[in-house]
Amino acid sequence: MRAKINHGQRGKSIDKLAKSYDFEHPSQFYAYIIESYENGHYDQVIELFNEMKENYQKSFLLNVAGMDAFGDKVHDLIIKNL
Repeated sequence: MRAKINHGQRGKSIDKLAKSYDFEHPSQFYAYIIESYENGHYDQVIELFNEMKENYQKSFLLNVAGMDAFGDKVHDLIIKNL
């Protein structure tokens, strides 16, 4: 059973999430989500996505949609599953 999307009403700010994962910069949390996807950890991607507040979820999706470096395969799966 796949994890379900939770629209981040109670989520954390990207700054708090980055700190909790020992990242130096908040953008590293977004990169971690993409890396998790690339490694086939799809439920983890959804869990990480669910940890964010809704405005950060939207920001993440907009950033992924604009990333050419990851190719159409990554875009399609992330956008379709989130």
